[in-house]
Amino acid sequence: MNRHIENVLYAPMGWMLHGLALLPLRALYALSTGIYALIYHIVRYRRKTVADNLARCFPHLGSDERSAIERRFYRNLSDYFFETIKLLHVSDEEMRRRIV
Repeated sequence: MNRHIENVLYAPMGWMLHGLALLPLRALYALSTGIYALIYHIVRYRRKTVADNLARCFPHLGSDERSAIERRFYRNLSDYFFETIKLLHVSDEEMRRRIV
């Protein structure tokens, strides 16, 4: 693809991600909660695959316990997505403060 066309197509996405990265983590976690609801309850992103994998890994657990693990997985996936975006604008000092 022509380099100019790529810039036109991808630049708005980059601006959006950099804009999101400027938000405080509290705001990003609020967005994460919304994305969690979207991917888990509405889109149902790979729910069958995750449920099957959990059933194979934890056959001794009941379905309620596996469902709880599944929900925590999707919540963590959403948080991880926004934390990765935040890395675009986190200072070295902030990084040292947060990572042990």
